[in-house]
Amino acid sequence: MLLQGQEFVMYGNFNDWEGLDWENAEKYKGIVDAYTDLISLRRNLKGWSAGLTGRSINVFHIDDANKVVAYHRWQNGGHHDDVIVIINFGEHTITDYKMGFPINGKWKVRFNSNEKQYSHDFAGTDVKDFEVKDNTGFFTLPASTAIILSHE
Repeated sequence: MLLQGQEFVMYGNFNDWEGLDWENAEKYKGIVDAYTDLISLRRNLKGWSAGLTGRSINVFHIDDANKVVAYHRWQNGGHHDDVIVIINFGEHTITDYKMGFPINGKWKVRFNSNEKQYSHDFAGTDVKDFEVKDNTGFFTLPASTAIILSHE
């Protein structure tokens, strides 16, 4: 759920008597683009994130030490349906992060909240697509980042 103006960094309380500062939509265009990309994934507009439209969810990874949580979403299961969301709440980038996955195969990065295109303040740490074998994947996990993957 988005609250009034949140997608372009409006501050203050939610109300219906104060207008939105529409100049922020241009000033924070990268943040608007991030929300646009998230909405596109949620609605499966490109056909590779059907799981985000489904009812099924499984929180399968909680790493208290590194402050990482991951969950699996799916509608019917299968290619372009299964989606994994990984969130690093920690302050440090983790290279070669090892994590168990519910499904083997190629996982493609569809959203990386750390990308420079969303803000010049972001680190822009690249997260590459990767293969999961024996239900184990290795990947870079940037600090304070949400990654959305879909099964190829």
